[in-house]
Amino acid sequence: ESHERHVVFEFASFAEAKRFYESPQYQAAKAIRAGAATGTFVLVEGGA
Repeated sequence: ESHERHVVFEFASFAEAKRFYESPQYQAAKAIRAGAATGTFVLVEGGA
């Protein structure tokens, strides 16, 4: 399956990214988006 758009967020730490994902604000936005689009959220630790 291909995606038309890729969005990348950078966080200071893996824990911060996880807090964002689990936050009530993101979960509310995710619920709204779920009715209009499909998506995949991937957390990747490390990088350059």
